[in-house]
Amino acid sequence: MRFIGLFAVVLMLSGCAEAGDPTADGSTSSELSQQDTGNTAISPAEDDSETDQSDPGSEPQANPDALENNTGQDTDQPSDETEQAGSEEDGSVDDQQGSNETPDQQPESESPSDSGDDNSTPVDTSPPSLETVNGYIVQLSVADEVSSGYDRDLFDHWNDDDRDGCNAREEVLILESTTTPTLSGDCNIEGRWVSAFDGEVTTNSSDFDVDHMVPLKEAWDSGANNWSNDRRERFANDLDSPYSLIAVSAGSNRSKGAKDPAAWMPPNRGYWCEYVYSWTLVKIRWGLSADPAEIQALQSRGGDCLVSEMNFQVESGEVEIIEDDSVTPIQAGTATLDPRYSSCGDAKSQGYGPYVQGEDEEYEWYRDGDSDGITCE
Repeated sequence: MRFIGLFAVVLMLSGCAEAGDPTADGSTSSELSQQDTGNTAISPAEDDSETDQSDPGSEPQANPDALENNTGQDTDQPSDETEQAGSEEDGSVDDQQGSNETPDQQPESESPSDSGDDNSTPVDTSPPSLETVNGYIVQLSVADEVSSGYDRDLFDHWNDDDRDGCNAREEVLILESTTTPTLSGDCNIEGRWVSAFDGEVTTNSSDFDVDHMVPLKEAWDSGANNWSNDRRERFANDLDSPYSLIAVSAGSNRSKGAKDPAAWMPPNRGYWCEYVYSWTLVKIRWGLSADPAEIQALQSRGGDCLVSEMNFQVESGEVEIIEDDSVTPIQAGTATLDPRYSSCGDAKSQGYGPYVQGEDEEYEWYRDGDSDGITCE
């Protein structure tokens, strides 16, 4: 009986040894390996996803259960599915990082609203809020004036083009009354007017003249001599521009006569900027030229005025009357300086320059790019 008992014990021990041998059943080991590999692929993707995203270069970690159950497997290497999962996680991070550099998301420093690139200004041009009258003066063509052939009758003026019973002169008086005008009879106008030229105030429209900002003779001398009769008529009755015609005192209008800004400026010095600006715009509008002395007078007497600060609504209390000798006439051909332009390019296009440092005052007006002491070469 003892022998039989010992034999039974040996059989039991032998069975236990076969059950614990990892190589005893290859299919069982393979199934366990596949099951553990599946666990390995799932676990890092779910449990360590934040780690992979924050550090896409880190190595995937093996499943601790697989280490415990698959003691015969090389635990230093992740399974194929684990590597694939890790690489997919890394790829998602790269895509996310790459998306920060797409053209749809521009760096803040390149944003138009921050850098102002969209609003950048060329070197020789001021922003609109700082635009000066010089920016318009340089658009005038420079030429000597014609000195003969003028006749006022060549400009048919004070027409009633809209056939409302009020001619162009009367239309200006209606528009420029500082109070609401009243009309009666044959366009008899009652209102109140202030002369921008000298501050004179009246309620009698017959006391005022309507002045052509650029006088008819000045227009003739500056190019209108080549116009058709129809164009001269339209110039003389130009109600489409607020700068062409202006109601002023009879005395100031007759003092001005046919003089240009080189010979006459309004006694109201506070209106010089507006006067130079209006004169320049009318000449540009009608393609009239300006002689060199006229250009210099425009630049020196109103060229630096800011367009944004123009005030055409003059009141008598705001008028600053100057002495007659405060306006020194500039005679054509006797100007000591050339006209001033916004750039050397503009000056040269009109035939001016070069200017030498220490010899020509005009040198200081322009940038000497190569510092050789000569500008507008």
